[in-house]
Amino acid sequence: RSGGSQVDAAVTYWITSGYPAQIRGMAFPGAKRFEPDELLTEIGTRPYDLFDIGGYLQTEALFADLEHLRLFYRDNGYFEFGYTLLSGTLRLGYGAVHRRTRVVGADEVFEFLRRDSGFRVRRPLGEHYIYVEVPIEEGRRSRVKSLTIEGARAVSVGEVGQLFGLRRDDIISFNLLLDGLRAVEAHYRGLGFFNATFNIACRAEGASAQAVISASAVSGKG
Repeated sequence: RSGGSQVDAAVTYWITSGYPAQIRGMAFPGAKRFEPDELLTEIGTRPYDLFDIGGYLQTEALFADLEHLRLFYRDNGYFEFGYTLLSGTLRLGYGAVHRRTRVVGADEVFEFLRRDSGFRVRRPLGEHYIYVEVPIEEGRRSRVKSLTIEGARAVSVGEVGQLFGLRRDDIISFNLLLDGLRAVEAHYRGLGFFNATFNIACRAEGASAQAVISASAVSGKG
């Protein structure tokens, strides 16, 4: 402490940064509908490429990628999609991560787990590179079993059905359904029916993934 100084002491922190976890490979055990290369195009995390940027593991970024992957599957009709590596009975807060480590043969295995997603990292002992696995369960793919249109008077039921663009056995997702609804709404408003209301009701048949869609298009007054 020098004369006139308000500093009583100084603390120096020495940090060991270790090594960057370079990803040498990524796998998606359980993926059947899409190839690994297709899934990699939907996320930011990817294996190291000599001619590309990236290839390093950032756990928070990968967890965000898993949410993007979940939406990608749902957009393709897989509403039962989920991850098989979960925190299970551990009582974790939202966004909290549990990490567990074990040695399997010549590899050190790390598992990063949240309540609704998780992934596994395998590092050969003594090496500075890793392999990432994201085990998934695709579930069944939802398709349209029937489309019922009620209340259409100013526009024929057949025309409303064409605007929806959904047919029996078509893949169904929230986005596809909303696209059809917007097309019907725009058509009605183009005819001057600004008070038209549209109600969409969807249900699954029993425990199956066959989506049954009932759409009502009711023309308003004027």
